[in-house]
Amino acid sequence: MTDKTITFDPFSPEFRRDPYPYYDALRAEAPVYPFVRGGQVLWLITRYDDCDALMRSRTFVRELGKILGPEEMPPRMRYPEVVMPLVRLQKRWMLFLDPPDHTRLRKLVGLAFTPRRVELLRNCIATITNKLVDAAKQRGRMDIIADLALPLPVMVISELLGIKNEDRDVFREQAEYMLGINDLVPPAPETMAKAGEAARYYESFFRRTIEYRRREPGDDLISGLIQARDAGDRLSEDELVATSVLLLGAGFESTTNFIGNGVLALLRNPGQFELLQSDSSLARNAVEELLRFDAPVQMTTRRAAEDVELRGESIRRGQSVAMMLGAANRDPSRYAEPHRLDIKRADIKPLSFGGGIHFCLGTPLARLEGEIAFRTLASRLPDMKLASDSDQLVYRDMIAMRGLMSLPVSFG
Repeated sequence: MTDKTITFDPFSPEFRRDPYPYYDALRAEAPVYPFVRGGQVLWLITRYDDCDALMRSRTFVRELGKILGPEEMPPRMRYPEVVMPLVRLQKRWMLFLDPPDHTRLRKLVGLAFTPRRVELLRNCIATITNKLVDAAKQRGRMDIIADLALPLPVMVISELLGIKNEDRDVFREQAEYMLGINDLVPPAPETMAKAGEAARYYESFFRRTIEYRRREPGDDLISGLIQARDAGDRLSEDELVATSVLLLGAGFESTTNFIGNGVLALLRNPGQFELLQSDSSLARNAVEELLRFDAPVQMTTRRAAEDVELRGESIRRGQSVAMMLGAANRDPSRYAEPHRLDIKRADIKPLSFGGGIHFCLGTPLARLEGEIAFRTLASRLPDMKLASDSDQLVYRDMIAMRGLMSLPVSFG
């Protein structure tokens, strides 16, 4: 049973800076913890095996309306009207759907979003990365977030979607508001308004782009989505728009955090950075270890489709569970010395991209971008160091996503 003396405050500044000591306490003393928010229980799951099993289990689902009747539904979260354009888009995101809708959408999108298409981007990603590093070297300074971790995945997903250069800067300005409304931290009213404006902009943009690509198909992902069909089925117009917006936002948000968190971990562990410099073949394994060490996505949620007993706790039908991926990735029962960064670590299977049917489709792309970014920095900026006290770094005001606002470095 849960130790009721444990207090857990994910909204504290201390937690934002370093959540891992808090995860350690929960994992050891209350691995299934009832966190109450807004009068509703959210069960926090912190052990690796539990998180892995729950994400694979069909007993835990996304859509509450499929497991509870109208009279059983909890009070609806009331979103302000300004953010409803985004809420309406998200209802068609496969991220928030269960089978059969999820199965159909994922299969159709998978026909266009193949590992082969991603691997063909290797040279493109390397070229973009080197150009960004060239620009930083000319300036003599670099903010890893603003000058690499953000523009690289934005440019890559734009290339994949077939988006012109002149539109990319606008995407960078607006897309950061897209995913924030789903976090435990309630967004500020101005953030809600910006999220709604961004959704309206993207919906209009992609409707025009889809109309154009129907007339003039190309070798891009949107053309592939338009053409994708399975057994006579295909994406509807609204699904095409919503999926394009999802791919854009998901295509760089987590990758930006991953690269930023990964570079910080390497610079705080200079021996590991030196290892990567001396042996660039370690880059692929380093990707897995850096994903494990400081996950860009810290949690993912589901709903219990039936009553479940887990480690002495009773999770009731309809209640929410949060798999705390950041905690699971540092579970000492899965990894020896889990708080030590080791880019030579064997058998690394981080849960950072989720699991089960909702395992992130963009995982191969994020891994490839991280691999190239870390290898390039190690070879071209071997003397790179943190430019400021790393204890003063500011993290984004989110719990589900963990990422830095800025990461200034010095070199040369």
